[in-house]
Amino acid sequence: MKKIKLLFLTRYDEKGASSRIRFYNYKGLLNSSGCEVDISPLLTSEYLEKIYANARVSKIYLLKRYFLRFLFIISHFWKYDVLIFEKELFPSLPSFFDIGLLRLFKRKILDIDDAVYLNYENSSRLFKGKIEKLFKVSDIVFAGSPALEEKALHCGVKKVVWLPTPVPDAKFFDKDSVSDGLVVGWIGSPSTQKYLLARLELIKFLISEFKTKFVFIGAKSDEFAKVPGIEVVSWDKGVEEGWLKKFDLGIMPLNDSEWSRAKCSYKLLLYMSVGCPVIASPIGMNVDVLEGTRAGYLAGSDEEWVDAVKNYLNKSNDEKRSMRKRSYERVQGEFVYSQTFLKMWSNLAELTRSS
Repeated sequence: MKKIKLLFLTRYDEKGASSRIRFYNYKGLLNSSGCEVDISPLLTSEYLEKIYANARVSKIYLLKRYFLRFLFIISHFWKYDVLIFEKELFPSLPSFFDIGLLRLFKRKILDIDDAVYLNYENSSRLFKGKIEKLFKVSDIVFAGSPALEEKALHCGVKKVVWLPTPVPDAKFFDKDSVSDGLVVGWIGSPSTQKYLLARLELIKFLISEFKTKFVFIGAKSDEFAKVPGIEVVSWDKGVEEGWLKKFDLGIMPLNDSEWSRAKCSYKLLLYMSVGCPVIASPIGMNVDVLEGTRAGYLAGSDEEWVDAVKNYLNKSNDEKRSMRKRSYERVQGEFVYSQTFLKMWSNLAELTRSS
């Protein structure tokens, strides 16, 4: 079979979580399966570092990066059999810039893992409906959650594939029972720590009531540093892997908004991939992942969160181990790279054969 020449146009380099997880981490698997993969990010880690530090991003930097993407596309598009692009080519620009360049490619797949169409919902006619228009010019849409899949289907897309945001294939980690108090973990970025801040009073209560330690990996708010019992840790891959095995429970609080309902539940899947039970808001895909599994708790109100912690602490060591095992097994069926890659690969192969 002829090698498929594949181009990924990502939003960020490997520093950006979505770009890393949904694009960069597939490169090795695709290359070993008969593809030649190139990746070209729009923005660099310099941009993310400034955003996370609430620092001003130079307009000159953005103009330069947009221009470099434009030059890359017009000088390289002819090399590739398939383009997969992340969300949109040029954020905050009208759709005709994106569409004009997308039409240069033989085959194109839009990958979406957030409800970015909401960013244009209240915009002028020039911008309104941008993402919906990009759906329609794409041969396939890879949607990270059922809500995103449904949105794309309603836009009349040629083909929509639910492609979950995957977690690494990992062995079950048979953690010892709680000994030195309960360790509750959260992994995310400064952009998602708002969900923790909204629950800060609840977190303080859990710390005092149950001698709980909270570990927030990737958060940056000074508010957390003021609370005894909260440890804030900078993210890197090694830190994440080490702490995952120390968590007794992983958490994913959300608010009930259209943005949250479209989320891909990656935090849940990451905790569960090593057998860590979870507590999560009953929003969107969280319900699909957890309902009926007995692998964690869906908790809306503060009282439900407190009850979930109590319930877990009251379990015997054997019951906790069974819960960890169910958590691990829930993820292995469809949410690990070995499974999502097969789905991606079959759709790529079909697309290149049929057009």
